[in-house]
Amino acid sequence: MTTVWTNLGQVVVIAAFIALIGVALKAVSDWLTTSRSKYVDIIAAERIKWVGELRNDLAEFGFHLDEVSHQFRQSTLDKDAANKALEKVSQRLAVIQLKLNLEDRLDGTLYALLTRSAFTARTASLQEYADVKSLMTRFCGFLLKDEWEKAKRETAGPLRWIWLTWKQGRRARARKDFLSSEHIQAQLNAARRPLSDDEKARVQTPNA
Repeated sequence: MTTVWTNLGQVVVIAAFIALIGVALKAVSDWLTTSRSKYVDIIAAERIKWVGELRNDLAEFGFHLDEVSHQFRQSTLDKDAANKALEKVSQRLAVIQLKLNLEDRLDGTLYALLTRSAFTARTASLQEYADVKSLMTRFCGFLLKDEWEKAKRETAGPLRWIWLTWKQGRRARARKDFLSSEHIQAQLNAARRPLSDDEKARVQTPNA
């Protein structure tokens, strides 16, 4: 009889120990899940904030760019107004550069288009400027949409994550088709060509 009670006591102790381990593991799992959820929420919130700020920066850049184009296409150049417009473009471009990862192909291409548009705004024909700015605007949309979708995927559940990832793949294929155009490739190659020192000088200072 004593042996039976001893064995029963051992079973109870083992069961209690296993239950305690289970409670501890659940507590750790809940803590990790909560911590990860908070981390993901913070990252997603910061990404959304960054997207909003970059969208405003790009909009301001485009507005000041049109002002530069307008000033340099007047029959009589107003140097003060031209200088102010160029200064605003340069300042906004510097802010945007700090927010982009120039090692990334999409970010790097967008920055090249921003730089090239600043050059064509004051030196090229109106049609060439319009073409470069149109492509620049398209790439702004690519970048902002990608970052917005990343924020959505980071906070999505498994099924929604699969759906959003499929949509991202579809957008990537549509973008590839758009970029395969010879005309677009020619514009991108021209944009990626670094500005010469003379071209940089012409962007930074108005004509005499």
